[in-house]
Amino acid sequence: MKFSDISDFMGFTDSRKNKPIEPESKKFDRDDIGPKKILLTWEATPRVVSREIPEKLKKTAIIVGVVVGLLFLAMQEYFLILVVISLFVLSYALSKNPIGEQKYELSTHGLSIAGRMYYWDEMEKFFFTADSNTSILSIDLKEGLARRLFIAFHAKDKPKLVDILNGHIQYLEEAPLTVLDKTYNKILDKFDLEDEKSKK
Repeated sequence: MKFSDISDFMGFTDSRKNKPIEPESKKFDRDDIGPKKILLTWEATPRVVSREIPEKLKKTAIIVGVVVGLLFLAMQEYFLILVVISLFVLSYALSKNPIGEQKYELSTHGLSIAGRMYYWDEMEKFFFTADSNTSILSIDLKEGLARRLFIAFHAKDKPKLVDILNGHIQYLEEAPLTVLDKTYNKILDKFDLEDEKSKK
């Protein structure tokens, strides 16, 4: 239950009145989807979505990592040290060496990524972001452990993608910020303010 629901019930606010009405999308019924019709196909290299980390934040992370490593060493937690180092090496390797090209296919049934089918009723909304020089289509799923798909695409296909996806799921002009995004931005803003103060 949200705080807005309680305040609406008590009569202090009326949040539903100001809520924008979402456009009605076509109802998708898996039992009656008919023959599959391919709308768009492309091949692209999947990329891990990464952000440029400032040098000051990198140095701080290294110092914290060394202190935690020494603490684990003093506690004789060799397995934890091995796990942390393995995760660091794996994330670095994945960000520097992306997997080979994957095939993406949009059809009347949904989206297929390298043979894995996501039906239209599994998807909720979509928006576009950019990772360095790569255009990224982000699709939020209704349920599952990984609730967001990051899909590389060719910039020339963007109007077609918007046209096809907008007929089935909601289009967001801007990427919604998660709690992690907000925290990350606050940390970066703090470091930017400290850099400006040091320059003065």
